Amino acid sequence: MWHDELFGELESQKDKEQAEKMSAYMKNHFPFLGLPKPKLTAIIKPYIKKAAKEENINWGFVDACWQKEYREAQYAGVEYLIAVQNKLTEHNLEKLKELIVTKSWWDTSDSIDRIVGLLVRKYPALADVMLDWSKSGNIWLRRVAIDFQLQYKEKVDTGLLEKIICANFGTSRISPLKLLQRETGC
Repeated sequence: MWHDELFGELESQKDKEQAEKMSAYMKNHFPFLGLPKPKLTAIIKPYIKKAAKEENINWGFVDACWQKEYREAQYAGVEYLIAVQNKLTEHNLEKLKELIVTKSWWDTSDSIDRIVGLLVRKYPALADVMLDWSKSGNIWLRRVAIDFQLQYKEKVDTGLLEKIICANFGTSRISPLKLLQRETGC
């Protein structure tokens, strides 16, 4: 399969010294191959461009990315999803949720939240799911619920954002919101 070739190319470019630095930056939560973003992008871009032209979303590739130990594979999966985001439907939100809560950290959740934002804009009924996520026991789902409207600019649903923020008051990991609590009375 084409993605085996991609993974082989990524793995052949491993830089152990850079990998240690990248892993340390991410608090050693994940191993890295040591490919800086420009190098990673140069390698994956032709594969993603070709794969994005396929009629259907290749969830097998995305799953393979999440199964790989090294973090650059998850980055490749996210880049693929960004490339095919216009093909996503409301039925794909559950799969995105699975990706958010698997091998979770800010680097992937902050990229997937943009894709989630596109889906919610396309399918407004999904806003209720964002409110549910804002009350989840999973910090990464909460984070995506808070951030998914970042690209909306003047079209932010401030009422929904207020409910999501209020649902997060008192959570220890989102403490800056406590400042808003005093101002909004939530």
